[in-house]
Amino acid sequence: MAKHPHRLLLQQRKTWRCTLEGCAFFVHLGLAHVLIGKNAICWDCNEIFTIDAHSLKEEMPRCSSCRGGVSEIEQNLKEMEKRVALARQVKMDESNMTPYERLLKRAKENEQEKDEIEVIEADEEHSSECATYNGEECNCK
Repeated sequence: MAKHPHRLLLQQRKTWRCTLEGCAFFVHLGLAHVLIGKNAICWDCNEIFTIDAHSLKEEMPRCSSCRGGVSEIEQNLKEMEKRVALARQVKMDESNMTPYERLLKRAKENEQEKDEIEVIEADEEHSSECATYNGEECNCK
């Protein structure tokens, strides 16, 4: 195990090597996936960052801020956390409901969908120049 974050460099397109003095760490290119999620030192800002797939595309890996944006992994993680939180909240809300309350909720959702469909059909009966389309009464039928 390393006692420090490595400053990695891709050498001869074959191996990732640590360039810090006294460190003999290396990983063959075919096993580079084991580096994802490990800490490394950025070549630009010298700060410690977590290696992701984007940083391994460069010969001298840089952190997401030096590359000019948030990494794809961080974005996906935030999106997944939001979805999980929303799913848990919905599940908790439904688990606290009685079966009758669940049926009422589904009926309301179906009514809202039906109302939206009826509004769309009513809009198709009148042209955009029609007075009803603009919120007034008309005789265009």
